[in-house]
Amino acid sequence: MPWICAAAELNTDQLESLRLAGPEESGVEAGFAVTETMQSGSSLTVGVAEFADPVDPFLWVPQQPPPFCWKP
Repeated sequence: MPWICAAAELNTDQLESLRLAGPEESGVEAGFAVTETMQSGSSLTVGVAEFADPVDPFLWVPQQPPPFCWKP
């Protein structure tokens, strides 16, 4: 699954699948699942396991496929 660095507004489904990992996409799967989120305006507070401590932390979200329009 491709991942992107979380930088914009996130929808509810994306908030439930966030991961904390280093700066390289290859390390996301080995990263840490976000266990709780709290969004207040443009601020996002996340909770992770106490032992989660990546050296250079980035917040990652699975890349969503682009929406499409189907017209019969």
